[in-house]
Formats: sequence, structure tokens, C-alpha cells
Amino acid sequence: MQSNLKQASLNGKVEIGNPFYDLIQRAYHVFNQAPTEHGVCDCCMYPEIRKDFFNHGQANLPLNYIQDWFFAAAEIPMKKSSWRFVLPRTLEILASGQEPSNTGIEVSLSRFETGDPNNWSSEEWAVLDEFQKLFLTRFDLVYDEFLDDIICMFATAGWKIESLFTQVFEWPTEKLVKQLWKDWCNYPNPDIWITAFWSDDAAPKNFYCSKELIEKITSYALDESTPSELSEKAIAVSDLMLIYSN
Repeated sequence: MQSNLKQASLNGKVEIGNPFYDLIQRAYHVFNQAPTEHGVCDCCMYPEIRKDFFNHGQANLPLNYIQDWFFAAAEIPMKKSSWRFVLPRTLEILASGQEPSNTGIEVSLSRFETGDPNNWSSEEWAVLDEFQKLFLTRFDLVYDEFLDDIICMFATAGWKIESLFTQVFEWPTEKLVKQLWKDWCNYPNPDIWITAFWSDDAAPKNFYCSKELIEKITSYALDESTPSELSEKAIAVSDLMLIYSN
């Protein structure tokens, strides 16, 4: 799903004050990579972009260059050096509120097994792990994106699905209710949103309809200290969960 961007930078850059700024600077440092092969099909990129691609350095790759690179068919498997070159810029584009790929945010990190720590040094993985956790928690600052799309993006890139769902489950319940209500209930026909980019949608379905999550949302709805507006939203969310769990 194409994002309705909140604070998107037109050039896909993050500035000082952005919650991802320091982390992105670290990413450029630890993933410093000299120009290498493009890693994509020669005929799929605009010739002028392909010719000029390595003339800007990692940090200054134009947004439309990255999007054209993502549009092109990728080599399988993609060489690590090719992915390292575009990776920090891809992270920055995501943090800026733009999408690296016009296909969908879900494919942004999947051209190489980015979420497998065995592919990276401890310093590199520390940056990727911190980015994943920070982005999953705070993506709503720059995107009006569905939560499931973000979970799928990281799962498709090799992060452990169970860990991603655990992180979401541990959100403050108010934040979780607000997000799920926006994703599922703020429409004429409420429905649990699961993106089509999942190779198998059983995992997200099982999580969204799990007994533990239903109990968490229901308990919040029935808590006398919960504001009435949020209680109503929690009830709407839990009702959907119960319908789909049967």
C-alpha cells in the first residue's frame, strides 16, 4: 500500500532532530562501501541513471535513482557489496518518510537477507537491529502506514517473525489500540488488514487473533481507568479479533 506520508522529505534525507538522524549517520559509517556492481538488470534502469549511479556517493544517491534501482530486476543472489552500497541510503529514505521502492514498503529490505545477523559484523548488526526496533516502534512519526506492512517488511527481509510480534505485543496498550483501530476499523467495512506481500499469511493471522492479544485488548477496554473513546476503540478491535478467531 502506498503511504500517505506525514512528514516526508522530498529528497529522502533526514535532518538533525529526526529521531533516526544519529542512527542513520552510524549506518553510513559502518556500511561504508566503495562503488561496485549495480546488482540489477542492465536493461531495467534508465541508461542515464545507470551511468551516473556511482557518481554521488552513498549518502547523496538521489531518491529517484534508488527507486529506479528497486524497479529493476535484481540479480539472484544479490552480491553483498551491491546491497551494502545502497543499504544506508535505503534506511535513510525509510526514516525520511519516503519509500525506496514504488512497489511497496514491504520489499524495501528484502533484496538481501538484511535481517540475518550471520550476514553482518557485530557493529553492522547493532545498527540494523537498532533500526528495526526503533522503526517498528516509531514509524508512525513519518508514515500513515499499516502496522502489518511494516512487520511484513522486516519479516520478508529475514528478521524472526516471532520477535517482531513480541515487540508489537509489548507496545503500550493505548498505542496498540490506536494503531489497530486506525488500520482495521476506521473504514465503512472494518476488517483485519494483512498485506498481500506475506508469503504465508498464517503467522500474522495467528498473532492478530491470538488469545493473548485478545485478552490484552479486552482487558484494556474493560478497565475503568481507560478513557471512554479509547475503550470503544478497543472493543471494536477486540470484536474483529474474536470474529476472525472463530
